[in-house]
This record gives sequence, C-alpha cells and structure tokens, in this order.
Amino acid sequence: TLAPLGSDILSVLGQTMATTVDKNANFEIRGVTPGSYAIYALMGTYPHNFQTHRQIDVYDKDLDGVEVQFAPLVKVTGTVRLRDGTARDMTGIALSLRPRADGFALVHERGADVHKDGSFEIENLSEGNYDIELFEPPEGFYMEAAHSGERNVLDLGVECTGKTAPLDIVLNPGAATVRGLAMDDKTQQPVAGAARSEE
Repeated sequence: TLAPLGSDILSVLGQTMATTVDKNANFEIRGVTPGSYAIYALMGTYPHNFQTHRQIDVYDKDLDGVEVQFAPLVKVTGTVRLRDGTARDMTGIALSLRPRADGFALVHERGADVHKDGSFEIENLSEGNYDIELFEPPEGFYMEAAHSGERNVLDLGVECTGKTAPLDIVLNPGAATVRGLAMDDKTQQPVAGAARSEE
C-alpha cells in the first residue's frame, strides 16, 4: 500500500494505492503522482500478520528497484509489579502495545493477559515504536512508571528492534477520586442525573 507521507488512517482513506506481489515478490503500483510517500507491506494473517514500511520520493519519471524488507518478528516480555514490592495476584490485568507510527498502521495492537505472578509476554510484533496500554488494573491503582532497561517507555514508547529489554511496569495505589457537580449555567442549579464520581 502506498500512502502520502504523514497521513493518518482517517485522512488517508481514498488516497491509498494498493497492489499484491507476484510469485517472485515483485510489485508494481501505477499512476503515482509526484510527492513523498510511505510504502507499506503487509504479510500473513492475524495474529501472525506483520508490516514494514519505508519512505520513497516520486518525481516525474518511473521509480524502479524499490525494496521493502521484513525484519524478524519481536517478542516482548515483562513484569507488572506494585510500587511497594508487596506480592499480589495480578490475574485479570491485560495490556497491549499499540503502534506509535508516522502514518497509519495496517497491523493493529498486540496484547496479552498478565499472569498471576505479574509476568507477561507479547509475541508477533513488527519492529517499530509502540505505546503501552494497561487494562483492568486493581481498583485504585494506576500505571505510575514503565521502563525497558533505562528507557522510559511512557514518554518514549517501547522500541521493538531485535532483542528488546524486558518491560518493568510499576503500579501505584494512589489513584485520586474526582467529585463534582454538573451545573446549569443559567440557573446555577445541578443538572438532574448528571452528577458523577470518577477515579
């Protein structure tokens, strides 16, 4: 698939040009106007599908010899633990890695359930940078920190290239509670049924 460079999945709809490779892995995309593009290649079927991409610049003549290379799939392992180091059954927590891509992703996030001891592993990841998302943490807890080696993955993302250092995810029990009222601007009275409490 060929998409204008910098496009996201919403703006790119209707602008992509796609093709399939032949038995010798050759491909051809016709009618490409001059500009900068990202060329994406997708292989396999879920959950073993993965993608790669590269940037190309097209001028007013044919562009030959473009190669798109697939890197080996990556497995990420890690542990979810409590800040104070106490033991806790982590069953029921899930997490996912969502591509933090320039452009749009043909392959969506990969996820895993966390085991009782807090360990997890996520397989079949394409090389790239990912945001980490945590689901169903224990009540009152939030993800305070997450590192892969010295890398702060909450800020920088999980960099999956070759052998990725295990993720260390720290949960903090200090999630705040926010309380308030939804007020009518004119009457300055509470709006019936609109009061909420969120943690």
